[in-house]
Amino acid sequence: MDSFFTKFKTFQNIKLYIDAKDKEKILESKQEIKDYLLGYFKELKNYMDMQAKNKITEEQILEYFRNHPDIRAEFKAKLDYELDHVKKHAPHIVSSWKYYQEFEKMCKLAEQV
Repeated sequence: MDSFFTKFKTFQNIKLYIDAKDKEKILESKQEIKDYLLGYFKELKNYMDMQAKNKITEEQILEYFRNHPDIRAEFKAKLDYELDHVKKHAPHIVSSWKYYQEFEKMCKLAEQV
C-alpha cells in the first residue's frame, strides 16, 4: 500500500489495517477499490485544504474582540467564571496560555480607559 499513497503526500503517515489477502486483492485486481480510495483521499485533501484556507487564527479572534468591546466584556465575564477554579489552583497553567494573556491585557487596558 505504500506506493498507493505516494500520490498523496499529505497522507504519507496514514495506515490502513487490513488482512494481507485483502491487501493483495486491492493491489492486484480490484481497480474499483483503488479508484474509490483515490477519490476518497482526493476529496479528503480538498476538504483539508478548504479547512486550512478558512481557518480563523488566534490573532483574528483577538482583533475581533478589540473591535467589539461589548462582546469582549461578555466573553471575559464568562471566562472569569469558567476559569475561576483553574486560576486559583493552577495559575501556572493559565499563565502559559499566550493568547489568553493577550486577551487579559486587552481587557485591562480597556478598563483603564
